[in-house]
Amino acid sequence: MIFSDGLDVDKIIDLHRQFAGRVRVSFGWGTLLTNDFRGLTDGDALAPFSLVCKAVEADGRATVKLSDNPNKAMGPEAEIARYKRVFGVGEQVGVEVVV
Repeated sequence: MIFSDGLDVDKIIDLHRQFAGRVRVSFGWGTLLTNDFRGLTDGDALAPFSLVCKAVEADGRATVKLSDNPNKAMGPEAEIARYKRVFGVGEQVGVEVVV
């Protein structure tokens, strides 16, 4: 799992404690996790922009993306609910997603 949205050091430590030993985890800060090419080309043509690509299937099975914002969860609804149960995701408050 890669956690990368709205993180600070305290949140990373909390997430590591929650998932350590259960799944392999990695952390990054939003767009710059996979798109930090700032200043590498003339005119900064490779500067990051808000675009995220996510796998929707792996080995014939639907993938699931969970978020601290339930409006950003992705995948079949039944699978999202199952993953939330498995990982002990409690009540969440949705926040409008602005792209």
